Amino acid sequence: MTLAVRPSWSLFLPGAALFAAIYGPVLFAPPGYAPATRDSDFYMYYFPMTEAAFEMLRGGHMPLWNPYIDSGLPFLASIELGILYPPNWLHLVLPAERAFCVLYVLHVLLAAGGTWFYARGRGRSPGAALFSAQAFAFAAPTILHHDMGMTSVVYSSAWFPLIFAIVDRCLRLRTAGSACVLAVVLACQFLAGFPMFSLLLAALIPAYLAVFGIDWRRPMCRANGGTILLFGTAAILALGLVAPQLLATWEYAENSQRGDLGYEQSTHCCFPAPNLMTLVVPEFFGNDQGCQYWGEAYLFDANAFCGTTTVFLALLAVMFWRNREVLFWSAVGAVILAFALGKYSWFYDLCYVLVPGVNRFRGVSRLVIFVVFGLAVLAGIGLDGLLAGNHLKGRRRLSWAVGVPAAGIAVWAGCLLAAGSNAPSAWQSVFEWVRGPGAELPLQIPAHLASRFLQISFVTLLKSLSVSGAALLGASLLIGGGVFTLRDQRWRVLGLVTLLAAELYWFDARHVVLMETEPWRLIARRIQSVLADDQGLYRVAAYGHTPPLPLNRFLYGRLQDVGGHENFVPYRYSLFLDFWLGIEPQWQTYLTVPNSNRIYDLLNVKYFVTFPENGTWGVRDELVREWAFQHQGRNHSLYRNGTALPRVSLIHAAHRAMDLKSAFHLLEPLREGGTVDIETVIEGDPGISLEPVSDAARRDEHVTVVEYSAQRIVVDAHCRGPGLLLYSENYFPGWEARVDGQEAPVLPANVFMRAVPVTAGDHRVEMSYRPAPYRIGCWLAAAALVIILLQFTRLCRRSYRIRVIRRSLPSEQQ
Repeated sequence: MTLAVRPSWSLFLPGAALFAAIYGPVLFAPPGYAPATRDSDFYMYYFPMTEAAFEMLRGGHMPLWNPYIDSGLPFLASIELGILYPPNWLHLVLPAERAFCVLYVLHVLLAAGGTWFYARGRGRSPGAALFSAQAFAFAAPTILHHDMGMTSVVYSSAWFPLIFAIVDRCLRLRTAGSACVLAVVLACQFLAGFPMFSLLLAALIPAYLAVFGIDWRRPMCRANGGTILLFGTAAILALGLVAPQLLATWEYAENSQRGDLGYEQSTHCCFPAPNLMTLVVPEFFGNDQGCQYWGEAYLFDANAFCGTTTVFLALLAVMFWRNREVLFWSAVGAVILAFALGKYSWFYDLCYVLVPGVNRFRGVSRLVIFVVFGLAVLAGIGLDGLLAGNHLKGRRRLSWAVGVPAAGIAVWAGCLLAAGSNAPSAWQSVFEWVRGPGAELPLQIPAHLASRFLQISFVTLLKSLSVSGAALLGASLLIGGGVFTLRDQRWRVLGLVTLLAAELYWFDARHVVLMETEPWRLIARRIQSVLADDQGLYRVAAYGHTPPLPLNRFLYGRLQDVGGHENFVPYRYSLFLDFWLGIEPQWQTYLTVPNSNRIYDLLNVKYFVTFPENGTWGVRDELVREWAFQHQGRNHSLYRNGTALPRVSLIHAAHRAMDLKSAFHLLEPLREGGTVDIETVIEGDPGISLEPVSDAARRDEHVTVVEYSAQRIVVDAHCRGPGLLLYSENYFPGWEARVDGQEAPVLPANVFMRAVPVTAGDHRVEMSYRPAPYRIGCWLAAAALVIILLQFTRLCRRSYRIRVIRRSLPSEQQ
């Protein structure tokens, strides 16, 4: 179906105009502005975490440990941040806001360019390839995740098309060099930070090879063996390149509370079945602008719009050109969509029960991005089949079958809008059906506003219907023609590409916004200014108020917190919070620790924030600043906790537990009223005999933190008797201690803290974070990188020799 149509620059004008209109303001954003909606995950998680991580890198330290949230946890192992992702290294040279703007634009170009190269490699015409690129790069799932600032989703999905383009190239060339290129691209896609997509590719690439790369007429032939060896080598090299991230994240996952998820959690944010309507009516459920989204899940997880023209052309491909490529992408799209529907699909239920690992992921609705890519590929095939003039009668019938109703819907919706009609009872029935019992509804509508909201949603529906109907009518008129001349082909392709650009701009323009980041920094800066004179080690806490304070709010000022927003909470810290405060693990991803003097004492919370009318909780609490800052119209006061334990203290009494279960049993008296400042619960053998010391001796002892950084703590201790240095820091594999230069054990204390045994006398204790998985991963990555560099060096030398030989030949022999 390959068409010999020379590319015309006019075909690129609609896409270029769409790109400039949508992403021009992002690329040239003023300083201090970032590309995401306020109150999104971007400002609570991606932005402050990324800024803090690359600040460490600029200081010459790999960000292995994050001391700022949840009383300390692994940093690099948090895969969604993409710390090892090469494009993210722009953060080393650009301010965070500017780096995010540039990276978003670059990944849109990557998605569009990769789709173009894939389609052209499969034999699509320039117009069809351009249509596919435009449909995928500017589709609603990508734009809406961009709007929410979910960088890992946007970055990771942008690599899909290029990966399949390089897979096709490997099948054509079958060289070691092409396998190395594939390994590098696969590694980049994984490091972008959304492992669900990587696992999907791990299943799809073998299926793609089985359909397009294996000769099943001769299954045992040498060529098939070479194909398997080639792609197996690429996979092994890719695994080697990502080993530092993969092994660190694996260890983090195994030692965190987010292990296997229950069915309800796994299906949280699945794609609602009624929202398939958004394929052709994108604002059926609202748009979060003029009309708040009122359907199930959230708008960014529940909209699949990629242009009605795209869906129409994809339908043409499925109906009239059922070749192997069409069947593959149709089947892949159907299977992924069935999985993304989650609780609405028996297929997901089957996978949840039978497929290992499915119960470790949630947010399966994001897989719809891959469905959109399949639709974009099918639309390109449909457009080329249309230009070839095949199935003329069938196309005309389909065009009439779609165009006439589309025209009627557009006229009907326009007339109702002009007349200002009220919402009919049928619309109310649809509204109540979607929001029926058991629906996961983020938007709660007050009863006294229900009728007004119903009318607003109906007007939004009519506007969306009128635009979709007009677009389908235009596509029908362009598609329903006869066998085109070459000039007609160009004009009609230009018409379809322009129509798609207009549809996508109408939806996308309102969802690509810029927000000033300064308001998010304000809380931390106000607290910093109040505490400027306190240079000690401490944590600051604020319980969830009404209105709630943003999570990770203190991270903007590099203030350490006992709560925060992180997908994985260290396992022991999670169990401790559940035991001591009753905070169940499923609520700890968005963690705020309640106001409690005993827990604040143990966690080194020296300062806490609350409303002025709440006053203090402990007898030694005192007001530091009555109106420290204002958030959403409410004043917040800052208090000092006078009984907070220091970050590192010396303990001479300990209850020894044999395991974690017995540790909880022994911790019960401490929770009920024990003295957490003079006794603790440890697991394991400290190797010394602990003895109580007199009060006078205790007053003579001192512990001084002489150096504190994210991954290294140096303490000078003067001990009058054998004891334990108790660190109010999360215990986690990888922390090592040396006492006076000699290795010493790091023991779990009070379930989640760290303890280092010391004898009487003066000691210097150094504690550092050196996780073994990361170190092993670095060696594996270095080996894979050396192999790839040697291969590229070999190819460069070979290319150079060929050029030298060609230059030495007479011109008539070249």
